[in-house]
Amino acid sequence: MKMTKYFLTATLVLTSLHVIPQVSLDSLLSAVLQNNRGIIGSVQYLENKRIASRTNLYPENPELEFGHMWSSTSEVGNRTDFILSQTFDFPGVYVNRSKLSKAGVEKASQTVQGVRQETLLGAKQLWVEKVYLNRKRNVLRKRMEQAEAVDNYLQKQFENGEISKLRYNKALLLKASLRAELELLEAESAAIDTEISRVAGVSAPEIKDTLYYTTDRAILDSVLAISTADPLYLAVKQEMEMLNLQKQLIRSSSMPKLKTGYYSESLPNLQMRGVLVGLSIPLWENVNKVKAAEAAIISAELAADKYRSDQVSGIMQTYIRYKSYQKQSAGLALALELSNDPALLNLAMESGEISMVEFFYETDLYYRVLGELLVAEKELYLAESELTKYKL
Repeated sequence: MKMTKYFLTATLVLTSLHVIPQVSLDSLLSAVLQNNRGIIGSVQYLENKRIASRTNLYPENPELEFGHMWSSTSEVGNRTDFILSQTFDFPGVYVNRSKLSKAGVEKASQTVQGVRQETLLGAKQLWVEKVYLNRKRNVLRKRMEQAEAVDNYLQKQFENGEISKLRYNKALLLKASLRAELELLEAESAAIDTEISRVAGVSAPEIKDTLYYTTDRAILDSVLAISTADPLYLAVKQEMEMLNLQKQLIRSSSMPKLKTGYYSESLPNLQMRGVLVGLSIPLWENVNKVKAAEAAIISAELAADKYRSDQVSGIMQTYIRYKSYQKQSAGLALALELSNDPALLNLAMESGEISMVEFFYETDLYYRVLGELLVAEKELYLAESELTKYKL
């Protein structure tokens, strides 16, 4: 009956597949936001962009000129000139420069949000991988306990001469195989822990969860709607806006520049004061620049359209995977529910209804299907995390 208890415990461990979100997932995502180097670096990048955006918004520096000319005759005397001038672009230039700077900051902000989103998605998927390994570890440990119980049972039969050494060795081989699989799993789990620590920083929480959270079964429509707010897509669209503003800036830069200032000229017996007014002639500086800007806008529009097309295609492919694993998980869970579980097989073996060979074959098949269910569930939640990344 002790073996029966082990089998029942192993079966009950896997009955609840969906619960409320785990506290450790929230803790992990919080740690990532606070300590991830990529996110911290992107925030600093945004701050650098904000500072840089405040440059090139003001007029050119004023110019101060001083000239002194020596006369060759004493009748005329030496001449002294003093000029203070300031050049101004056409007013629209400053307006468009300001808009372009703000658009650049907005694009940088969207890029930062994209880095944040992708980093949180990676952390969430690491959590899913860790939960899968925790679930698999629980199954393997229960199987090890069951293998120990089977070994003790068969050892007594062997010692009493009821079975041969050949049959008894099957239990020993099963234990060795399970032990090797458990050691490999522990190594994989340690590698995941290392990656979690890298992503989350020094304050990465220990993840002991063995249950997933509840998923949204009608997920596609909401994902397609919210995906238009994808920061990286918005950054691509913002690039189009920046190019349009750049085009406007080039056009406004084609207007004449104004130059005004103070002018002073001094001779020995004569002082002259006045104002200086100048006007630039925009003849060659911006030749073909507007055409180049319009070509760049067309390229940006094509890039944005391609990005959105690829994005929707990727969402649909992920959704197809999600529905496939959803169906696969439900089918495997139902098959396990209707199958001869290890508890019944154990009772049948002890009563002599099935042989030991049949017992090993049937239990191996049961746990093979159970392993497939664990993998299907993991892939289901990895796909779900990709679909819901726009909410992170």
